[in-house]
Amino acid sequence: MNRTFAGSLRREHANSNVTLFGWAQKQRDFGELIFIDLRDRGGIVQVVVDKGKGASAELLAVAKEVRSEFVVRVDGEVVERAENSKNAKLPTGDVEVVATKLEILNRADTPPFMIEDDTDAADTAKLIRDSGLIREVYRGPAKPAWPTLGEMIERDERVLVLIENDPGSEPWMHKQSEVAQETPYRFNTVAELAAPTTCEPNRGGTEGSLLLVNHWVDTSPAPRKSIAREVNAPGFLGPRLARCRKERGLVANIVAVDFYRQGNVFDTVERQ
Repeated sequence: MNRTFAGSLRREHANSNVTLFGWAQKQRDFGELIFIDLRDRGGIVQVVVDKGKGASAELLAVAKEVRSEFVVRVDGEVVERAENSKNAKLPTGDVEVVATKLEILNRADTPPFMIEDDTDAADTAKLIRDSGLIREVYRGPAKPAWPTLGEMIERDERVLVLIENDPGSEPWMHKQSEVAQETPYRFNTVAELAAPTTCEPNRGGTEGSLLLVNHWVDTSPAPRKSIAREVNAPGFLGPRLARCRKERGLVANIVAVDFYRQGNVFDTVERQ
């Protein structure tokens, strides 16, 4: 297996076979031609699933299932793009990977949208409708027993909308504190974030069925990457998630961090 990082591919890799692992940044479906922007720690490269280039019906069917943030494996050939389709905005923009095999390793969790009340509830609802996001909004009851992820995907209801204060009258906009318990969120130093009291109940008490773990250090007016790198590291974030799970009796459904690319947030959360 010739595993390569997506962001390292260049023109000199053309005609070579590669195996990539990463997250689907975006999927664009044109019937018998599907594009997937594949992201890993090295960057982004375009993956092509094309019946005209030998993609089987089975391969196309898998590609049609892919959604943003799905974890996938791609086997394929690096080819140089035609001059009129090269993307100068990407370091990998001179090439693309023509997939010969595509495997979904993990389907994206349902993303909760937690919206601070800087806008009127009616305006927020209008923006969600106008953007088209309304098509994927979860419309079921925001309480146990929650549907499984597979059930939500089957219904194409992947987005849970939580509002901090006033959810308005839309039945699919839920008050966050009634749905999710949370941890404290005011930490001025790394030492404060590491303290044993950081898993105590905060807004919402202990009634909500989801758990939000707030995990950042407030360095207003701007967050610092160096601090995020420290506190997002597995050796720091992992033990805190384990402690909160033990104290609160819930796995963290939502982990709020600064600079999610710093540290190893995805793997650490996945392993809790």
